[in-house]
Amino acid sequence: EAEQVKRASEKVKKFMRGKTLYFNGAGDAKLPSVEQAWSVEYLGDAAKAAKNREVLGGIAAILKEYPALGLQIHGETGNADTAPDRLAVKYGLHPRKDVQACMDHLAANRAAACMDALKARGIASARLVATHRARTGNLKVDFLPQTMADIAAKQRTGGGPVRSAATPLGGRAGLAGDLGADPRVDVTATGGAPRRHDRRRVP
Repeated sequence: EAEQVKRASEKVKKFMRGKTLYFNGAGDAKLPSVEQAWSVEYLGDAAKAAKNREVLGGIAAILKEYPALGLQIHGETGNADTAPDRLAVKYGLHPRKDVQACMDHLAANRAAACMDALKARGIASARLVATHRARTGNLKVDFLPQTMADIAAKQRTGGGPVRSAATPLGGRAGLAGDLGADPRVDVTATGGAPRRHDRRRVP
């Protein structure tokens, strides 16, 4: 199984190279609802919505090549000092005092949305687990092939937050969109560090 995990991880990494998973910004006042900030159906740009479908379809296809393996979907967010107001209001939290909790919700919801999208593409729930770690400074979702024993162990603990980000062989989908309508963030799934042009508003 370890060899299969290695091969699947390398395939995911190769597939994800140069690709980006797009989410609308949680601080974008033009969104019809804050829930759109974690929808994989990107709103307002058909090309970005199509790219998301390409990414999720490709990940599902790789998983189908390795039916004995599962997948951890790990979401992270930027290192915000203040959460978007609409996000805080949704959860009854304060945007500054409760910024960690607010951004935990955003990271968790985005990972869960990717998991649901993979289920819709024929991947069994038993093979998937979503985890998150907010305010890492990285806008990303990682797709991490793992053994079913590892997936089952994470499912027993409910997935959820992790103490430190994984350093995967698997693919990383950089997120464009945490900052609102004009994020000015350049993040691509190359395995390198994200480049930020303006950190003042990074959530």
